[in-house]
Amino acid sequence: MSTLANRSLAEHYLSVGRTASLESLFETDAGMMFTATSTEALTTPPPTPDGRTLQKISKALEQDLFFLYYQSIRPIDQGSKAIREVLVRLPDEKTGQIRLPRTFLPTAARFGLMYEIDFWVVRRCFQEIEKTELANTIYSINLSRQTIHHHGFVDFIEHIVKEFSVDPSHICFEITEADMCLDLQATTKILLHLRDLGFCLALDRFDWKLSAFVALRQFPFSYLKVDGSLISKITSDKGVLATLSLVTRLGQEMGMQTIASHVSSSAIAEAASNLNFDYLQGFIISEPRPLVLL
Repeated sequence: MSTLANRSLAEHYLSVGRTASLESLFETDAGMMFTATSTEALTTPPPTPDGRTLQKISKALEQDLFFLYYQSIRPIDQGSKAIREVLVRLPDEKTGQIRLPRTFLPTAARFGLMYEIDFWVVRRCFQEIEKTELANTIYSINLSRQTIHHHGFVDFIEHIVKEFSVDPSHICFEITEADMCLDLQATTKILLHLRDLGFCLALDRFDWKLSAFVALRQFPFSYLKVDGSLISKITSDKGVLATLSLVTRLGQEMGMQTIASHVSSSAIAEAASNLNFDYLQGFIISEPRPLVLL
């Protein structure tokens, strides 16, 4: 078995039959992870919220328990393709409630499991789309930085493309501006490969910072999703209004379609439409619902 130095703590923990104590996986005071040394069996629930969540994530991955939801992104021009952003949910077996991503993804990221969840989402999404591929619909899947830079990511995507009869142009991969700029050269190389395979690509959480323009200059995205922190001020801040007007013009000039995210009122939706955004997204537009294609 590989040494812990060559593997993530989560991979090590999950590979030894769940025998390592969660308390030994991280220091509660400093919050710093270190080598697990205890072999005490987990006969009782882990003592920390992180530990309990890690167990639920592990079980969901092993037993295929995650759910896929989607949120519709409405085109302003009714002739444009519809977009569905794919979302992941985790059921709570005790309460029957559906857990939102913010309640478990931070733990997954901390323990290096984001790529496993992303891989699961991609595979399941392809399975569902293959059942009934909607000709005028694009499914948008978020990719974490752990996934983008995972050594097996490109091979996994190439295998998925061969395994399922799904047109890659019906899939859009989203990457945040922050993750894009973390390692521009390496990320650009991966995104170019995805584009060559036929996938659409979107830059998420565009917020008018200099790094965002660096990302745009580095790679020609199909979609530009503007951060909700800007969209929320579209009706109250003239400076933001002027900025967003420039964003939509920039998108048009660079051949990208713009998406106003986190639209929370009819006034904001109207203002975004008047600024020539191509798409609107938010709970007032469409609430998340299960992704079940019959």
